[in-house]
Amino acid sequence: MAKRVNPQKIGLKERQTTFQETTKGLLPHQALAEAGRCLFCHDAPCIKSCPAGVDIANFIRKIKTKNFSGSARLIREANFLAAVCGRICPTEKQCEKGCSQSELSEPINIGALQRYVSDIEIKKINYPRPGEKKSRKIAVVGGGPAGLAAALELTLAGYPVVVYERTDKLGGMMVWAIPDYRLPKDIVEAEIEPLKRLGIEFRYGQELGGNLNLGQLVESYDAVILACGLIEGTKLNISGGDLTGVYSALDFLNKINRRDLSGINLGNRCAVIGAGSTAMDAASCARKLGTEKVLVVYRRSETEMPAARDEYEEAREIGVEFHWLTNPKRILGDGKVEKLECVKCELKEPDASGRPRPVEICGSEFILDVDSVILALGQKAPDNLIAEVSKVIKVEKNLPVLDKETLRSSHPRIWVAGDFANGGKTVAQAVGEGRRAAKNIIASFNE
Repeated sequence: MAKRVNPQKIGLKERQTTFQETTKGLLPHQALAEAGRCLFCHDAPCIKSCPAGVDIANFIRKIKTKNFSGSARLIREANFLAAVCGRICPTEKQCEKGCSQSELSEPINIGALQRYVSDIEIKKINYPRPGEKKSRKIAVVGGGPAGLAAALELTLAGYPVVVYERTDKLGGMMVWAIPDYRLPKDIVEAEIEPLKRLGIEFRYGQELGGNLNLGQLVESYDAVILACGLIEGTKLNISGGDLTGVYSALDFLNKINRRDLSGINLGNRCAVIGAGSTAMDAASCARKLGTEKVLVVYRRSETEMPAARDEYEEAREIGVEFHWLTNPKRILGDGKVEKLECVKCELKEPDASGRPRPVEICGSEFILDVDSVILALGQKAPDNLIAEVSKVIKVEKNLPVLDKETLRSSHPRIWVAGDFANGGKTVAQAVGEGRRAAKNIIASFNE
């Protein structure tokens, strides 16, 4: 049985010191060989596991027959961010998880194949002309993956759409939170640019809870989709969290993507608390910026970490150290960060998340010498957004209350998609939810 084909990486020294894209694309003979491993299952489990609903078996079949244009077109029918997701989707936790080839050897490298064919065709993206213009208008709040996917779906169906974006650029977390070494910004721009030619109206600098009023939007439009990002990091409620040298991972990554590190001083030793994708990005970026020692501190084990395996491996390979089963207790210092007090943990019965519950081991406290701490503990909606939205729809635990099937809120003309609906998942899930919200709006017009 042929082995799984994995793309090459750039040299270790470059990965340690630059933000150049880490992973190279497959070569033509590699892509054909990997496509040839696919079993083309009749009831393909990979398709059921794709949050965006991509017809994976058939796009791979088209690669095998060298129909690259048809393959890319098939992917983009479900996911307009084909090249983006080919790079950053945690495929081992989604589509590859149920791959039938796993029973024989290793799962098909679906992400690498998607990237390969999407990159080939990225300059040829051409959507069909929008359908006959409809009279009903839709507002989309948020120009990230979910909002853009919804806008595309509605526009192609003939509905006038206005997208309200908080910043000066479309893309959401793809442009502000994910570093270039994982996702080059020219790839994001290449997949978003074709949407601008479809007649969608984009209004920038529009913040819900700031200069944008949800009640007025509902009065002005026939439907509203809230596709707002969770742009604030979750704080750690321990002593020393307000010391100089404590940073939010999202703020840190935002500054890196803006090429502006003013106010950031990591020193020689940096601790990153958390073990999700954002934590791995922050830790790897800290190393690339020249921080001598970067430590990831996580209260569970390597097995339970939320990050994708390749993100973890990349961080480890460029020199990031990991302290598993370790819980931070206090950040110590005289005005600025000097030490991080931690305690070792052991895992017990699962908690509400379904993962083993970490329990501190009495008497196992120890000190890490650090100059800075980056908090990567999750993300949340800003207070002003929650305050504004709560005036119009029902909110619980800082997220809108939704019908999980239709993504409709407690207000009959408001739908929610993406991170604001699911609490912060993947780009593919955001795209899938954006399309689902759009389809359910269209269905509601026919009720």
